[in-house]
Amino acid sequence: MSRDEQTIADYLLGELDADERATVEARAAADPAFAEELESMRVVVTGLDAMPAAGWAPPEPPPLPPLPGLERPRRRRSLVPARPAWAVAAIVAALLVAGASWWAVSRDDGGGTAEPLLALAPIGDAGPAVSGEARPIRGGEALAVSVSGMPASEPGTFYELWLMDGPERLVSLGSFRVPESGAAAVEVPLPVALADFAVIDVSREPDDGDPAHSGESVLRGAST
Repeated sequence: MSRDEQTIADYLLGELDADERATVEARAAADPAFAEELESMRVVVTGLDAMPAAGWAPPEPPPLPPLPGLERPRRRRSLVPARPAWAVAAIVAALLVAGASWWAVSRDDGGGTAEPLLALAPIGDAGPAVSGEARPIRGGEALAVSVSGMPASEPGTFYELWLMDGPERLVSLGSFRVPESGAAAVEVPLPVALADFAVIDVSREPDDGDPAHSGESVLRGAST
């Protein structure tokens, strides 16, 4: 997200104080391009705010089995007290992609029957804007994963997809990088049956040649 986009998002979400709001409004009055961008993003926020709660996002994933050695305490921060954190995350994600989704919920892989959509929830130090979805494709031979609100990959780091039951039973599915937009979509082959593992995990990894899990998970969700 660019600085202007972040400023507009904060303005539309009511996160700025009176002086900051006045600065944004003064710039919009003097800068037609900035004003046009603000109004286009306002349409997205207005539409999302009008949606009923059921329309925001799929329900929270079911409780996950404990994974000793990989869990970290999760910190939550409410961006706007009057609006649930998950709603703020949905608005920010929508602003980033202008209301478009990488795939529709009804998408299938050509066979006419949609595979289940699996929610990935933030874990550890990940902020509330971080979210993800996974879906088996090609008859369970591959996994499609979409993430948004992620911190961009820093030099010498990358993100990695895993299937796991615990620190001693996990399989790496592949690695990927996240651009400044915070959104990425990848498809990876499934060398094992998805149902044989309890959890889909996304971790942040240092590029140090060590194939082991770093212990720094960012997203996690049930595999079924």
